[in-house]
Amino acid sequence: MYIIVDKSDMSIHREPSKRSYAGTQYKNAGAAKAGITRTIKHYNKAKAQVAEAVANGESEYMAPM
Repeated sequence: MYIIVDKSDMSIHREPSKRSYAGTQYKNAGAAKAGITRTIKHYNKAKAQVAEAVANGESEYMAPM
C-alpha cells in the first residue's frame, strides 16, 4: 500500500475532492501519483477562482472554493 505524506509536518495527506470517509491508501505508486495530480489541479482551480473574485472587486473569501 502507498500513502501520500506531507513532508512539512509528516501528516498523511487526503485528497480534498474525496469524501471524508474515503481511504488515504493507494494500491500502487501510479495511483498515488494520480492522487497528487488531482490535488494539484484542485488547488490550482481554487487559486484561479480566488484571482477571479479579486479581479471582480470582491473579497478573497467570496470565491466558491
